[in-house]
Amino acid sequence: MAYTGVCAHCGKDFSRHYPGGRYCSKACTHDARKSGVVKPCASCGADMYVQKHRAQRKNFCGVACHDAHQRRTKVELKCKTCGKPFLVSPHFSSRKYCSLPCRDACPDFKRRCWIENNLQLQRRKEPTSLELAGRAILEAAGLRFSEQVLVAGKFTVDVMLDGVPIVIQWDGDYWHGYRAANDNTRWSRAWRVASNWTRRRTSTWRRWV
Repeated sequence: MAYTGVCAHCGKDFSRHYPGGRYCSKACTHDARKSGVVKPCASCGADMYVQKHRAQRKNFCGVACHDAHQRRTKVELKCKTCGKPFLVSPHFSSRKYCSLPCRDACPDFKRRCWIENNLQLQRRKEPTSLELAGRAILEAAGLRFSEQVLVAGKFTVDVMLDGVPIVIQWDGDYWHGYRAANDNTRWSRAWRVASNWTRRRTSTWRRWV
């Protein structure tokens, strides 16, 4: 026995093999239970259905429209490593690399990492006996100073006096004795060019007061 009725959603007549039922199909049943709203996409303008609890937050019909809307205010930069253009938001305009692999492959970035790691290592290590003796002399003289300071963006010095362009290197004989005898080393020349300061070295193998 067939039963007939009118769909409560689309209004069409339909027949069924059991009594009851308000809708002619699963599609009408699903559509009738919708409680959201239809609003235009903020990017392409197409109508889209949005669930009621997301009506205030959802403004785009898909990821492509969302990305297209975000690209409106982005600026184009050139990767320092590979030279390819890439897009970033204005507040990231100081970026130099298009990806992490390009950043890690850049010699300048590797150099900065090496300098920073070396500086942190120098600050964590225990001071040598010469550094402790030099610290005691400076403190006894009432001088204010900082230890393990990065100068000219490249050189880590043992001591920098506060307020005056004077640095002190405590060179132990084990690591620096054979180098300190020749003050015209590549390190010394690079130091003078980069900092424009005069450097004096104090070594355990020299007589000093």
